Amino acid sequence: MGFPLIPVAGTWGAKPADSGSYYWWRSPSVWLACAKNAGYDILDPHDQFFWSTALDGVAGKNDAWDAAGRALYWYWVAKGRPRMNLAAHSHGGQVVAYALQYSVQQGDPMSPYRVVTIASPVRFDMQPVWADAKKAITPGGWTHLYTQETGALFEEYQYLGSFPLDTNFGFRRDMPLADRNVEIVPATSHHGMVWADLWNKDDLWRFFGDLNIPV
Repeated sequence: MGFPLIPVAGTWGAKPADSGSYYWWRSPSVWLACAKNAGYDILDPHDQFFWSTALDGVAGKNDAWDAAGRALYWYWVAKGRPRMNLAAHSHGGQVVAYALQYSVQQGDPMSPYRVVTIASPVRFDMQPVWADAKKAITPGGWTHLYTQETGALFEEYQYLGSFPLDTNFGFRRDMPLADRNVEIVPATSHHGMVWADLWNKDDLWRFFGDLNIPV
């Protein structure tokens, strides 16, 4: 068995279970059941990490993500500082970035074995945060999964994080600081990135384990 997972929801991840992929991170879900079959249990199915899943916006201060990141750090402390993997969808990736940065600032790095960000919008104002966060990750342990997305324009949520509203933004879907960027082909939807069928078909679970593997 591999290290346990702490899954981190993206924006609006608190919607009801009938909203499909929104509840991928919460027991019971097909994604978590398949993760277990692949050898990765959730850290604590009876007390999972949860944050507001509020959207801060596309520019300016990131108060909701910063606060959620600190909450994630203290959740990890309360669980006994376990060695674990982090899986974060969409803007849950920003929460993970703030959590890891905060842990480094506290002199208490969370040291996740693997971090997998899933369709996290690329925020260029977040790059200094990620630069600090990466100091807490096992070297070589950060994988970013992205896709070109399908669907109507306003369903392509990953554009929202990189839309060129000011000089801090630019169009891209790959994470500049990640150890590896893996494009999911053929393209799928933003929420399709956490469908268990995709993870099983492409064996995306491998990115929580030994990374001496072909991408």
